[in-house]
Amino acid sequence: MIRRGFTTIELLVTIAITVIVFSLGSGVFSLVQKTAAAASGSVALEQILGGAARRARRGEAGTNWGVYLPYDETTRRANAVTVFSGASYATRDATRDVPYRFNQGVLFTAVDFSGAGSSLGNDHEIVFAALSGETADYGSVTINIYGGTFTIFVSQDGMVVLD
Repeated sequence: MIRRGFTTIELLVTIAITVIVFSLGSGVFSLVQKTAAAASGSVALEQILGGAARRARRGEAGTNWGVYLPYDETTRRANAVTVFSGASYATRDATRDVPYRFNQGVLFTAVDFSGAGSSLGNDHEIVFAALSGETADYGSVTINIYGGTFTIFVSQDGMVVLD
């Protein structure tokens, strides 16, 4: 007589192997998601800074354009950054504000937009001059996203480069 079917041991081994494979797969998937988020977050900030410089160079609205980074100086996190029109964030035309949401996983580890002056590493805004795109606030911002560290440099002539 031939028995058909599976024994309990065979079923348990099959289920255990399946659980192990799915566990490893979900860990890899999570790592891939975090890596993609890190890369997209740094590129997004680079594009936001570059976009403000381009608006200034085009003379859009006839004003300077800037980016405000409202990160908390203790936690180093921000929910959003704002592109603004005007000589500074404090004196901006708020009707032209363009907010960009930011992932809570982003840490602003170092922000130095002090130009030739001194900085404590807690600068919150950079302003690009109308028609030239130049900035007296040149420097860099270093962000950490899910363990990946990225630095974005802004030159005196308003060129933005992701390192």
